[in-house]
Amino acid sequence: MYNVSVIERSTETTTIQVTGGRVKQIHKINNADGSTLGWQMIKSGKMVKAVRNGNTIELRVHNDGNTESRILKIDEKPWIQFMGWGLQWFAGRPKVKSREFWIFKLTDLSINTLFAEKKGEEEIKIGDQKYDAAKIRVSVPGWVSKFWGVHIWFRKEDGFYLRFKGANGPPGTPITTTEWIQAP
Repeated sequence: MYNVSVIERSTETTTIQVTGGRVKQIHKINNADGSTLGWQMIKSGKMVKAVRNGNTIELRVHNDGNTESRILKIDEKPWIQFMGWGLQWFAGRPKVKSREFWIFKLTDLSINTLFAEKKGEEEIKIGDQKYDAAKIRVSVPGWVSKFWGVHIWFRKEDGFYLRFKGANGPPGTPITTTEWIQAP
């Protein structure tokens, strides 16, 4: 189970904390487009910090007293580390049909491109409540998308994250479903 909470909000940014199991993540998100500006992850004594600076991401990994630093070159695509929050902007814009973005793969901290595409609208039920939702499919770009993809549903009226379903890892990973227990 993951817990998501807003820990700081201004007109320009929102900082959220995501915790689950032994992992704690802090995401600083640009309110204008949902992109990640900074990210921190603490997992089993390992701390990862990443900050976007133009078309680079400065990555620092602290593990067992050692520190590794890398500068990763990217392009102008947004970096969206927490899709449940970062894709709200995309879900709420009817004229925008698809979006490519950068994301860190948590297993090896490589930076990869993912592709989000709107797949229509449907009514979903969470508990006793029904919601009109925008359905988004996220996959890798190109023909490889046939082998891996996930679906994320956002409330149509305001883009609020409702549900995630798919392999939360590479092909062959078991299907995971997460959803809000109670949407505001």
